[in-house]
Amino acid sequence: MLGLEFVTPQLRLVSGTIILLVYCVGAYILVLMAYFIRDWRWLQLAAASPMAIPLIYWWSKVLPESPRWLISRGRYQEAMEILQYAAKVNGKTFDHDVALLSVHVENKKDEGMFLILKDLFQSRQLVIRWLIIAANWFAVSFIYYGITMNIGRFSGNLYSNYAISVTAEILGYSMCFLLDRTGRKPLHLVVLFGSSVACFLTLVPLLLLDESGNWLLIAFAMIGKFGVSAGFGEIYIYTGELFPTVMRSLVLGLSGAGSRIGGILSPYMFYLADGTMGKVLPFLFYGVVTLCVAVLSLKLPETRMTKLPQQVTDINTKDPSIIEDAENVDELK
Repeated sequence: MLGLEFVTPQLRLVSGTIILLVYCVGAYILVLMAYFIRDWRWLQLAAASPMAIPLIYWWSKVLPESPRWLISRGRYQEAMEILQYAAKVNGKTFDHDVALLSVHVENKKDEGMFLILKDLFQSRQLVIRWLIIAANWFAVSFIYYGITMNIGRFSGNLYSNYAISVTAEILGYSMCFLLDRTGRKPLHLVVLFGSSVACFLTLVPLLLLDESGNWLLIAFAMIGKFGVSAGFGEIYIYTGELFPTVMRSLVLGLSGAGSRIGGILSPYMFYLADGTMGKVLPFLFYGVVTLCVAVLSLKLPETRMTKLPQQVTDINTKDPSIIEDAENVDELK
């Protein structure tokens, strides 16, 4: 969310995607750590220790508040100080008065969670968007963790299989760099439908081939992982662009919490049955869920190169100025 709100539309994509690629670097490091640290207790301790680093984020010079959010709350002086400090660090000057944006701010006071939820549910358009997005988050988490956490069920070496899985994930996240060319919605639909097809294709080696067809099963599963990783990558960007600043953090939080329900349920799909059906049912469920969510996503709007909405009323505006010129972004961004 902060990665989206600190940059212009041209850089939102790069900012969000690089964060995901760094995530994969951590996954590669985990493979090496797991290979050399075989005791799971010491591995858990070693993997958790870097989480002490984010403590420095309390220092505002390292991670300041979002100026967009401050402006949406009418806290102009704080936003000015952050923007002036950013300009100083980058060897530039910032002498604009962000208070001039007050004509676009409807509510200048911080709102509690329940008031934000009230604004959300008073807009039918936003409610529909949120339900579809929540289903998307559930689906991508459902498949992502289902394949990742059961990588040991595939034949071959566990460590190399996981490394292949992370590589498929990196390739999927790299697809997000195409979002400014393809648009958010087209790529979102392609990767979801593609992931669904790949999950259905895994049924071929499972039902028709013997153990010699395991390589084909892994290939189709990794294609599914590739598609859902691309979906996981761009859903962060897409969600942030679909909702106004005043409720963006809440919607992302609720969507992220909903996705964990999918993550919790997914690994247990492999325990639904024994034998061949125990291997078939998970991928069948993954394919059906992804297909349903892809169909629902047809109703989502395109957000490529649009201004991030600040208020709920911005969602319903038909003003053509909502589209930002890729060559001429407002200075106050």
